[in-house]
Amino acid sequence: LGIVLLATFAFAAASRTGLYLVLFLMASQSALFGPAKYGIVPELVGRHQLSRANSLLEGATYLAIILGCGLASTLAQLSATDYQIAAFSCIGFSVLGILSSRKIEKTAPAVTSPKTSRSCRELRETVSELRADNHLLLAIVGAAYFLFFGAFAQINLIPLGILSHGLTQEQSGYLFLVAALGIGIGSYLAGKLSGRNVELGLIPLGAIGMSLSCCGLFLLPNNLLAHLGLIALLGCSSGLFLVPLHAFIQMRAPREKLGRILATSSFISWLGVLAASGFAYILREQFSYSAEQSFFILGLLTCGLTLLTIKILPDFLLRFLILLSIRIGYRLKTHGAENVPSEGPALLVANHTSWIDALLLTATQQRRIRFVMHRAIYNKRLLQPIFKRMGVIPVAANDTRKQKLEFIKTARQAIADDYLVCIFAEGMISRNGMLNRFQSGFEAIVKRTDCPIIPIYIGGVWGSIFSYANGKPLSKLPQRIPFPVAIHFGEPLPADSSAEKVQQQVSELGHTHVNTLQST
Repeated sequence: LGIVLLATFAFAAASRTGLYLVLFLMASQSALFGPAKYGIVPELVGRHQLSRANSLLEGATYLAIILGCGLASTLAQLSATDYQIAAFSCIGFSVLGILSSRKIEKTAPAVTSPKTSRSCRELRETVSELRADNHLLLAIVGAAYFLFFGAFAQINLIPLGILSHGLTQEQSGYLFLVAALGIGIGSYLAGKLSGRNVELGLIPLGAIGMSLSCCGLFLLPNNLLAHLGLIALLGCSSGLFLVPLHAFIQMRAPREKLGRILATSSFISWLGVLAASGFAYILREQFSYSAEQSFFILGLLTCGLTLLTIKILPDFLLRFLILLSIRIGYRLKTHGAENVPSEGPALLVANHTSWIDALLLTATQQRRIRFVMHRAIYNKRLLQPIFKRMGVIPVAANDTRKQKLEFIKTARQAIADDYLVCIFAEGMISRNGMLNRFQSGFEAIVKRTDCPIIPIYIGGVWGSIFSYANGKPLSKLPQRIPFPVAIHFGEPLPADSSAEKVQQQVSELGHTHVNTLQST
C-alpha cells in the first residue's frame, strides 16, 4: 500500500525517476513476499494436501496475472489515461490485499530468536548446505529453469505475434495471457492428478510437453490457431512441471530453514530470468534467429532437461503412468492409509489375488516401494531392466542358500535406507480367491529391527481380468470399467510378529472389507 501511495505521488509529479524507484520497490516487495507465501503453505496444510494447495496457489496466481493484465487495459480505456482513477483503483486493490491477508491463520515462528542476516554470506551458506541434498538442490534448479523458460517464452511471444501473424504489439501481448491461462489449467490438473501425493512423475511429463510445444512452434505450419494451441500446451505443461517441484521443496526442506531455502530458490530463479533475457538477446541480435527458431532452440534445451528428469526420476514417471492406468481401469478406494508411515522404513505384507496387486499398491502411495518378486518373473529378459530400475528384490522357493542370504541382505538394506518393502507372503497368486498360508520368510527381514509390519488386504480384485477367477488371466474382456477395488491398511505390528499373527490381521481386514461391501 505504501508503494502504491508513493506511485501516486510520482505520477502526480510526472517524475520518471520516481516511477522507476516505485517499480524497483514493487519488485523488492515481491521478493520478500514470495518466500513467505510459499513457506507458510506446509504450516497451514498437511503433507497430504501440499500438491492441492500448491496447484490452487499457482492457478490463482496466473489467473490474477490474466485479470490484472486485462483490468490494466480496461482501466486505461475507461479513465482516458487519467492516472488518478488508476491510482485509486490500485490503492483499493492494495487495501483488499491487506484485509485478505488478515484472514491467514497465524503460525509459530520457525526460529524463535532470529539472528541478523548478512544476505550474501547466508546465500552462499544455504547453497553449500543444499549440496548435501541432491534431490532438493535439483528441485530448486528445476524451479529456476521454469522461470528461465517462462521469461524466454514471454520475450519471444511479442515478435512471434508481430512478425509471424501481423499482430500489433498490444495484441501480441495477449499471447502470453494464453500461456498464463495454460499454466493455471496445468497447475489445477497437477493438483487433481496428484491427489494426496507429491507426484514427482508429473515433472518429466511436463518437461516432455514443454519440449514438444516449443519445437512445434517452429516445425508446424505458420497458423495462428495452431500456434495458440501450442502456446496453451506450453503453459499447461509448465504448470504440470512446476507444482510438484514447489510441493517437493516445501516437503523436503527442514522447517527451520524453509524460509531461507525458499529465498535462495527465488534468488536462483530470478538469475534464470536474467539469463533468459541475455540468451534471447544473443539469439535475436547476434545470430538473427526468428522467434520460431528461438523457440526451437528452447525446445532442444528443454529436451535435454527432459532426458535428465527421466534419468533421475524413471521410477516416479513409471509410477505416475501406472497411476493413470489404474485410475482409468479401476475405481480405487483406500482405508487406513494413514497407518503407512510417511517417512522411515516399513514392511508391507499383503495378500496376493491378481497379477496387478503390486501396481494397485503403488497407486496408493507417494513413497517408493521395493517389491519382492518371484525370481522367474524377475529374470524375464524384456522386463528385467525395468524391474532393476524399480529396485525389485527377487527371490524363489528353490533358491540356493547363497541366494536366500542375498535376498535377506538386499531387503534389509532397503529397510535401512528407509524404503517401504512389500512382500506377498502367500508366495503365489491365489487360484480360488481365498487366503493361502503365509510363508515365514519375511520374518528374517525384520528380525532384530524396529521396522513396523503393515498388514494389507487387497479386496475386490478377485473377478478382474488379471485374476484367476475366469480361468487364465486376460482370457476374457473386462465386465466393468472402472472395476471397484478397495485396499485396507491395518495398524502397524511389531517387527517380531509371526507369520501366523500377520496372516490373522490380514484375514480380519478381509472380513472388514466384506462387511463394508454388505453395508453399502
